Amino acid sequence: MNEKNIERGRATIEMTKEELTLVNNALNEFLNNIGDVEFTTRIAADAAEIKTLLDDVNRVLNNHLLNQERLP
Repeated sequence: MNEKNIERGRATIEMTKEELTLVNNALNEFLNNIGDVEFTTRIAADAAEIKTLLDDVNRVLNNHLLNQERLP
């Protein structure tokens, strides 16, 4: 993973598909195995925020897979 830019509260990073898959899997495990009450205490985010991030990561991975299927 490489940092590209961090400014005004936003970060741009570059990561491999494998790294992004690892983030996806970790978010999914955390979301499905930690109770809602523990979210804010453990990571300063609620389940809805994690779900939104997980959905975004899934979208990126799925778009990548779709693009790979279209290649000859």
